[in-house]
Amino acid sequence: MGKKSSGINAGKKLKKRRHTFRWNSKKYTRRTLNLKKKSDPLGGSSQAKGIVLEKVQLEAK
Repeated sequence: MGKKSSGINAGKKLKKRRHTFRWNSKKYTRRTLNLKKKSDPLGGSSQAKGIVLEKVQLEAK
């Protein structure tokens, strides 16, 4: 069998166990902590033209 509890009132322990071991999943961790959006230099925008390094004001002719 396994090492999981199987009693009538074991729901809380099973839920806690699932919660703990879910963090071992790489997909779950990245999704929960929003790591994809945090590491994206364009901030998740769909049609970004580039990264603004410096804003320069142009004079009128």
